[in-house]
Amino acid sequence: METRYHKLDLNREENKEYYHLIDKNTVIQRQIKFINDKILRLKQPKFFLICQKHRIKKLFKPLEKVQYIVDSWSKDCTTFMGKPNLTLRDMSEPVVGYLHFTNLLGIIDNLRREKQNTTISNYLKIQERYNNQVNFVIAILSAFISLAGLLFAAYVFFK
Repeated sequence: METRYHKLDLNREENKEYYHLIDKNTVIQRQIKFINDKILRLKQPKFFLICQKHRIKKLFKPLEKVQYIVDSWSKDCTTFMGKPNLTLRDMSEPVVGYLHFTNLLGIIDNLRREKQNTTISNYLKIQERYNNQVNFVIAILSAFISLAGLLFAAYVFFK
């Protein structure tokens, strides 16, 4: 059985739309990674939650902007995949090249979605942790106030 080798290379000048999608995706991936790193570096205090809600909300604005850019890119990618315009010169079998480059674009789209979903999941975890901490602080304060009320009532009753 003979092994076949194919040279798969697209000319950047002849396939501007394809490379525009690839380059735009690279920028989007960097933005998503930057936001995810900011989310993961956010330190949450154990008990004193002063200004924490503001810090969490501040992380949402860039996430929202990236979501808009991602939706725009997905629309462009879907349009391109519906009617791909690839110039496949200097290839012995252009069908193999066509399948490779369209599949590659689909794989890139899936990887970007996974990274975006991970970033959104990390953001939601931080929000949930903050809400749980607020509920815990409220429960502790309620217990102290109840105990103080009980002690005051016992003091007044036994006086």
